[in-house]
Amino acid sequence: MYLAKSGYGHHGKKSKNPNEHGARIGELSVKSYREKLWSHTPITDFWRIGRGYGKNLAKYGIYTMGDIARESLKKNRANEGMNLLYKLFGKNASFLIEHAWGIDNTEIKDIKAYTPEKKSVSEGQVLLRAYSYEEVRTIVIEMAERLSFSLLEKDTVTRQITLSIGYDIDSLTDPETAKKIYREYYKRLFTEGAYLRERMAR
Repeated sequence: MYLAKSGYGHHGKKSKNPNEHGARIGELSVKSYREKLWSHTPITDFWRIGRGYGKNLAKYGIYTMGDIARESLKKNRANEGMNLLYKLFGKNASFLIEHAWGIDNTEIKDIKAYTPEKKSVSEGQVLLRAYSYEEVRTIVIEMAERLSFSLLEKDTVTRQITLSIGYDIDSLTDPETAKKIYREYYKRLFTEGAYLRERMAR
């Protein structure tokens, strides 16, 4: 699972040569992972390594996945090697070390059995044409109603509601609806969407 995620994130997604179906595919083996990504920086580009982890590792001169792998080989030396990594990250150090070596023992059955600490429900729609304000308002209300029924079925309440709306390509030429225009990684033009997050009173 980890190699698949890394292969897509570091190679497939950034590929400028999609196949005949428009898909961008990256391949990684344990060997090629070590050859291509052990020296990659910043280390925070890797899954499960945030800025906090990056800062803690940097204090000990660890800046790459290769550094983590080499550090894990140091044994029987106070505050070094695995002792250091487990001291810094506790049980999570085992995942960090496995990932540094390009190893992940997670199976599909583990993914299916996983229960996240935080749960959420969502609704989404991709529209086939540019909709008017009133049409979008109706769709948002319908989606909110379906989400409400979903929460009711689960006997669950929510602390937060988020609404995100993207704009179609026609918005690029309409001064009344166009937001900030930007180019994404593949140089395609997009307009900045609308985003709302509202916390609910307890």
